[in-house]
Amino acid sequence: VELETTFVRDPIEPYNRAIHTFNDKFYFYAVKPMTTGYNKVIPEKAQLCVRNFFSNIKMPIRLFNCLFQGKFKGAGTEGMRFLINSTIGGIGFTDPAKKYFKLELQDEDFGQTLGHYKMGNGIFIEWPFIGPSSVRDTIGFLGDMALNPLTIASYAVTPFVTTGAGVYNEFNEVALEKGETYETIVEPAIDPYIAVQDSYIQNRTKKIRE
Repeated sequence: VELETTFVRDPIEPYNRAIHTFNDKFYFYAVKPMTTGYNKVIPEKAQLCVRNFFSNIKMPIRLFNCLFQGKFKGAGTEGMRFLINSTIGGIGFTDPAKKYFKLELQDEDFGQTLGHYKMGNGIFIEWPFIGPSSVRDTIGFLGDMALNPLTIASYAVTPFVTTGAGVYNEFNEVALEKGETYETIVEPAIDPYIAVQDSYIQNRTKKIRE
């Protein structure tokens, strides 16, 4: 049963492997050196503030996906977290909602919502720069973009500013992890591509079940 629920079709494997090789080299030759330098200059406490700030901005993604899945308590938690963190949390740079009120972030996205309503993975896809995904999660990614205030702001400001903010947020996340997630998966693997694919699909399956 476990194998059936985590299985994903991969009819475009040659393309996916090529993109995986590109992403892997981009990570080790560009991203990792940059994050190493970034970590030497920017204290971890400041990086955590950046994480909190962007997480607070993206609250609508989590709140609406909680609603879409009928998780009304989770939606209420997200609403309260946003109110607390946007005020006494200094517009989201800190997370007093979790620290003092034990209100945990609800990690929900549109890909999980589609999975909740029994939509399968579809085929596996590895996107340049973005990494592993599936047809379902690619659709989910686009849905989350529509709910992301940074996307909405791009119409009022400029796409370059909001895109840059999104890229910086992802870069900051990689720096905080110090490569632990990706490198732990690929370095001991006989076939890093399959290891990344399997880890991704199992992780997404686990999130949908929660």
